[in-house]
Amino acid sequence: MKIVLGILCLILCCFAGYLISAKYKDRLNFYLDFKNFNDNLKKEISFSQKTIKQILLEKQQNNSIFYTLISKNILSNENPTNKELYFLTKNEIDEVLTYITNVGNSDKNSQLTYLNNFESILNEKVNVVKEEEKKYKNLYIKIGFLIGLMLLIAFL
Repeated sequence: MKIVLGILCLILCCFAGYLISAKYKDRLNFYLDFKNFNDNLKKEISFSQKTIKQILLEKQQNNSIFYTLISKNILSNENPTNKELYFLTKNEIDEVLTYITNVGNSDKNSQLTYLNNFESILNEKVNVVKEEEKKYKNLYIKIGFLIGLMLLIAFL
């Protein structure tokens, strides 16, 4: 019975470590989608001159967190909840909301300038988030395993 309980604790701790590390994967996916959206928006504004609402309606089948967030905010004027963006800090949420409110509110040239300037910020952010994901994703899984292993040994 002790062995079964110890193995159960080991499995639960590994799973908890995996859940905690999922924050870094979600964060990286969010910023990669954000960067992709910014690049696509620059192309669409430069060449096809579609509105942001038209672009979002075309991309609605994309089920990523970023596209869902921006679609809700622009198409239906809903602000995201902290539960939806649990992997971002308060400053990052404010930065994303500022981006969303500034996009589509001026002429073509100033929009392209804004998007080009924001691209450098996004490139830097993606690099930082990739490094954090490399560092911490496996770390939390390993810590969960080690805590579970300690509990297994304690039960024996």
